[in-house]
Amino acid sequence: MKSGESIKELNCSDLNRISSSRPYGFQIFDRETIICLLYFNDFDPIGKNYLESHSEPNQTYPGNWWFTLMNTSYHNFVKAKSFRRTTPLQVSPETSKCTNSSILISGPARSGTSLLGNLIASFRSIEYSYEPNLLWLLLRLNRQSFLESWKLIYETFLYEDLFLGEVSGRSTNLRTKDESSIFRHKDEKEIQQRLEGPGSRLEIQKLSVDKRLAVKIPDIVDVIPSLSEMYPGMSIVIAIREPIATINSWLSKAWLSDKSLMGGLTLFPFRKYKNFQIPHFIPFTNAKYFVELSERDRVVYYLNHVYELINLVPKKILIRYEDICSQPNEVVRYLSTALKTTPTNKTDQLILQIRQIENLHQNVPSHLFRSFEETYSKYQYLVNQSDFHRQ
Repeated sequence: MKSGESIKELNCSDLNRISSSRPYGFQIFDRETIICLLYFNDFDPIGKNYLESHSEPNQTYPGNWWFTLMNTSYHNFVKAKSFRRTTPLQVSPETSKCTNSSILISGPARSGTSLLGNLIASFRSIEYSYEPNLLWLLLRLNRQSFLESWKLIYETFLYEDLFLGEVSGRSTNLRTKDESSIFRHKDEKEIQQRLEGPGSRLEIQKLSVDKRLAVKIPDIVDVIPSLSEMYPGMSIVIAIREPIATINSWLSKAWLSDKSLMGGLTLFPFRKYKNFQIPHFIPFTNAKYFVELSERDRVVYYLNHVYELINLVPKKILIRYEDICSQPNEVVRYLSTALKTTPTNKTDQLILQIRQIENLHQNVPSHLFRSFEETYSKYQYLVNQSDFHRQ
């Protein structure tokens, strides 16, 4: 809340409701948190009502603001409506710099985002985070209602937990069989160095100066345009894959089957519609239509939707999974140049492991191509946007 702005009107029932709520009672939250609860619509209808009369400009309250509220009458509290907010919390300049220079790797799930992520992660001075769970939810929050608070949380999480966690080895996944294992994109010598490296925060920060964070998280394409406005220095790399191969891969996972959507396999986060758990990447306004589709048509609907969203992403680097498999060296050169870094020996090892794709459309009935005509049209439009593919 800015200096001179009005505090929201509270009626007695609203006041009693907040005061008695757990864990949201005034007695356990500090002043800043209470202001957030009142100001950011967490308790309807408090966030919608302003009292513009009985104002005393520039009035301030002490740090333990809620005690003032509890120890004065409701009438006096409502009269004294305007106050200055305390100095906002801040984080280090390195935190914002890390976020603004980060690399976001996304695209439809089952489109080669993991392979693309491992290649980028193997580049020099790149620290990599594979599908951090908190971001699934954090990126879905309505950032417009509490933008500064959201940015504080987001930047801190990326810098402190993901970036410095990888540099220090404290967040490193050493399970070799996992897709997120560090052994998939760093060699053993480098892994050992960071595990035996310095432990103080200052020393770790010194090691991180010339490094850059890459985060791989699919199915968040719809939030990327607003994210890129906040962090214009962020690089956005999107993976796409031939539609039938993507559809078949989704069907093999059964992620959008009735059994999965009714709780058998939860795609986090989700919204509840009747007995179905609608994944976060499906527009909830179309939930009724979506659940009435067959499993295959749900996947097709999903792809059509996400292809449209990719068109809205600015300054993106579009990479086809098929190009990675057929021209891995060329893709690596293109990516490393675009991201201003260089490949390593680990990159060369990863290239040797990439398998060539066989006939993509083998044994696919011709009538299926006709039923996917819209999907292919949208996919081809994206392919034509790819600078690499046009080379």
